Amino acid sequence: MKTETTTTNINEEPCTVFVDEGTKCSVHQPSFVHQGTQTEVFDFIDIKQHESTILELYHIIERLTKEVNQLNNQLKEFRFDIDDFKDSASDISFYPGLSDYETLMLCYSIVEESSKNLKYGSYVKQTDDGKIRRRRKSSNFQEFIMVIVQLRLGLLNQDLAYRFKASENTVSLILRTWIRFLRIELEPLICLAPREVQRQHMPPIFKLHSPKTALIIHCTEFKMERPSSLDNQSACYSQYK
Repeated sequence: MKTETTTTNINEEPCTVFVDEGTKCSVHQPSFVHQGTQTEVFDFIDIKQHESTILELYHIIERLTKEVNQLNNQLKEFRFDIDDFKDSASDISFYPGLSDYETLMLCYSIVEESSKNLKYGSYVKQTDDGKIRRRRKSSNFQEFIMVIVQLRLGLLNQDLAYRFKASENTVSLILRTWIRFLRIELEPLICLAPREVQRQHMPPIFKLHSPKTALIIHCTEFKMERPSSLDNQSACYSQYK
């Protein structure tokens, strides 16, 4: 058997293939021509025609980058804000322990003006020269909420420092100042009803066994951080046990 294949160097030229003696067929086969290195011609885009678009996109990217950085900073500085719960009666009842947001604002309005002249550390309001204490990161209302939440939930200073983004020393100073301040400001609002009114609203069991009862005081003991100052330690001593 004799097989013979013939090719040419011209593209798509017919070639003759001998498969068996007496059998002949013609096929079209592409040639393999070494054409060296071929250079294609590209249509280059004129960048100058799109300079304004590129510049606009650059400004957009720069603006979005700044916004992302600002949002990241705000997220790091996020602090507990009672205004986030103003529309939720259950949250207002849980944190400050009041019925609604309007009642909370009513309580704050009682001490709002006086709190502007608080002098931290000496527990004395500054009214003579009119100079207010060093400006703090937290507003008076935020400090008021911090104290109310601490009294309501018994949170530790470390927890409050995390919630309000302040140092533990600052939290301790705010609590000491505000608690004594609130005692002075709110004490005149605490008054006993006349004896006749008390008897009128007294439960029958008390009228029978304890008709002279005026107040029922229940004390609950909370563990607290021990102050480093001996004077403050003595002020925190309790004889309840």
